[in-house]
Amino acid sequence: MFDGCNTRGIDLKIKRLFAKDCEKYQKELTYYIYESVKNAAFEESYVEEQAYQKYQELHDYLDQEKAIVFGAFEEQRLIGFLWSYPYPFRDDKKRLYVSILHIDSEFRNKHYGEELLKKMEDVAVDLGFQAIYLHAEAQNQGALRFYERAGYKKERIQLVKQVSSMDRKRANTYRGGGEIQRLNKKYVKEKQEVFARLYEDNIRNHMYINYFCYNDAMAKIEEFADYLDEEKAIGYCITIRGEIAGFIWAYPYSFQLKKRLYIGAIQIFEKYRRQALATRLYEMIDKEMDISTIQSIYTHVDAENKVSLAFHYKQSFQDEIYQMVKQYLR
Repeated sequence: MFDGCNTRGIDLKIKRLFAKDCEKYQKELTYYIYESVKNAAFEESYVEEQAYQKYQELHDYLDQEKAIVFGAFEEQRLIGFLWSYPYPFRDDKKRLYVSILHIDSEFRNKHYGEELLKKMEDVAVDLGFQAIYLHAEAQNQGALRFYERAGYKKERIQLVKQVSSMDRKRANTYRGGGEIQRLNKKYVKEKQEVFARLYEDNIRNHMYINYFCYNDAMAKIEEFADYLDEEKAIGYCITIRGEIAGFIWAYPYSFQLKKRLYIGAIQIFEKYRRQALATRLYEMIDKEMDISTIQSIYTHVDAENKVSLAFHYKQSFQDEIYQMVKQYLR
């Protein structure tokens, strides 16, 4: 039976979908998955075969009872759907992630997406979830306004920078203080405790994670050293009078079929800040692009971290994707 929902004079029906329904509406679901991803500017090369693979993933999630999926129907026709599943973020284990929310273009601007969200939120509350989150492209202002009206707020921002020849040239002409050193496994292992303190500060200051401890940081630096040895990462540190003042760690990472460098960490010790040292480290990463096929770098910054956001905007980063959350469920 349908879970009826008749609003604003619209003959809209909302139904929770299960594995058997997924099979019944395979064609429509695959098409909507394809349209949902294809409409994203960063997925120009997305093909129908990939959409079918995503449909199979959806079916498997439902078959294993790992997903909450709702369909929107008008006169028995599936005209949109919402796919969500439990997915923790940091220390928040009771979260529900909205993977896809899509309405057929013929039926938009009728509040169907809003009704799907509301239905899913009601179920999330009943199941004890503390928050719901999702991702929205920065350039999709319509989607951003939609989610903000529904009570979702920006939590984390994915920032991207397209590196130009001017950036690379500037990295070669820097005349600031401090000595720059490209990192290798041997040096990182020798100075592991120093890098661990920097990394712990990076996590606490940039991501507001209180449960992250020094031992966690030591393990992460151990991993970083191995990455360097395997040539899976690049890193630089800057020293002043022989003392490490800060470091940056980056590694190649494919994002939506595009090769990029991801900034895993950048941190300067408190006493050395406000000397443009972080800028210098970023410029070394820009310079690194000279010998690679990678044309852009990206990172994540918490939305409430205004200092870090201001710094990255100064480095010519731009908003690309917003992680948005609704936490009224607490």
